[in-house]
Amino acid sequence: MQSRLAALDSRVYGDGSFVQDLSDLVVFQDWQLTQGQRIGWLSRGYQEPYFAAQETRVHRFHEVLNDYLAGNPPGRD
Repeated sequence: MQSRLAALDSRVYGDGSFVQDLSDLVVFQDWQLTQGQRIGWLSRGYQEPYFAAQETRVHRFHEVLNDYLAGNPPGRD
């Protein structure tokens, strides 16, 4: 069986000064939103994030995983 290796695209972001070079990628779009998100998180009106369906499942998985790692698996009181 022949092994297949995935191409690795690795970047060191550092201070973010070269992010403009990624302007055609989704990474750049996300990066542009970060300042507004940080301001929103500090707002007195912010309570909790809204998750789309798939994100809700992933979030719950992480909660359960954290419970197991903390020695408190679900169903044990």
